[in-house]
Amino acid sequence: MKSALSVVLLATGSLLSACHMERALTFKGQGTLLDFTNNTCTWLAPAHCDRRIPAPSLGPSQRRDVYIYLPAGYPQQGQVYPVIYALHGYGGDESSWAAKLPEVLDDLIFRQVLPPVVVVMPDFSLTGRPSGFLGDGTDGGSFYINSNRGRFEDYFLQDLVPFVRSRFAGSTDPRATVLLGSSMGGFGVFNLGLKHPELSTLLAGIYPAVDLRFSCNGNSAGDYQRDCYQPRTSYPAAATIAVFGPVRIPASTVLYPVFDSDQEPGPTWTEDRPMWERIAAENPRDLLEGRDLSPYRMILVVGDRDEFNIDAEVASFVDALVQRGFTADPAGRYIRPGGHHNGDFERQVLPEVLEWIGKRLYEACAGQAPAEGGCAR
Repeated sequence: MKSALSVVLLATGSLLSACHMERALTFKGQGTLLDFTNNTCTWLAPAHCDRRIPAPSLGPSQRRDVYIYLPAGYPQQGQVYPVIYALHGYGGDESSWAAKLPEVLDDLIFRQVLPPVVVVMPDFSLTGRPSGFLGDGTDGGSFYINSNRGRFEDYFLQDLVPFVRSRFAGSTDPRATVLLGSSMGGFGVFNLGLKHPELSTLLAGIYPAVDLRFSCNGNSAGDYQRDCYQPRTSYPAAATIAVFGPVRIPASTVLYPVFDSDQEPGPTWTEDRPMWERIAAENPRDLLEGRDLSPYRMILVVGDRDEFNIDAEVASFVDALVQRGFTADPAGRYIRPGGHHNGDFERQVLPEVLEWIGKRLYEACAGQAPAEGGCAR
């Protein structure tokens, strides 16, 4: 179920007329969080509170929820702001980042650790009603790709980004555009970023799923070692891909709904292929092959007790980068002792990741006029 957030209308007037405008969510901070969702609809006006943005790539009349953060003082005349797209994990939606980012952003911007930025927090669940890991995956995560469950990559590039650029003073420079994500959102960061350097070359992942094909001699639950790395070519439906105490998460819940959605012809795939082939075509580690990595800056952080074994995925991905002469940040400190795949770890490392983003954005803004994307301190 969508999480409820308290709201205050941007404009005065009747409920029916105001419901066609974006709304600013209240939080303890100086920035503004705009509501382009239908999360606040009530029985008073159920049909008129839908502020979701058009999503024609997902089908006729489709719409999607988005929250957008604007920094204090926005807009400044002639100023173009860096943009961060914050991508949620499996089982999440637009509220995942909206619940924790704004106050952290306010603090870092106030302390000039981060330049004033526009932050976009979209919904990339399959149906707009994410059910989490305990469901059957029908309402799970899209992995930000085009599949027979929907053309979500197209939605990102053809619907969401143009909406943001048409409505807000955001930079179009890939050096001043950040993809930030956790877990499945990290998959989206490195999948979209590696395929579309014209969009963004600043990629930041917190326990990012960067190698869904990881295995060491067929063992996907072990540690990474270069001499035993063997990409997976089999994903039994009952295979465990994560363990949270007594709860085991099967591949059928997380991977099958998207990557095995070709059993019937659909909007993306018209023939049924082995699932590992669909995964290989989108897997960030596989996407490194033949890519020019020189424009990119990357940061990856994960805990060594990650329940999805993403620490092994990150080790695999980072080693593939090293073999191609590329060093991601923070060099030698990607894997953190004691860290789990949970909100506590995310909150622990988020300020560090945002500080890294701030440094990269200030570098990108150096010497540029505000109208060209320069960052005002």
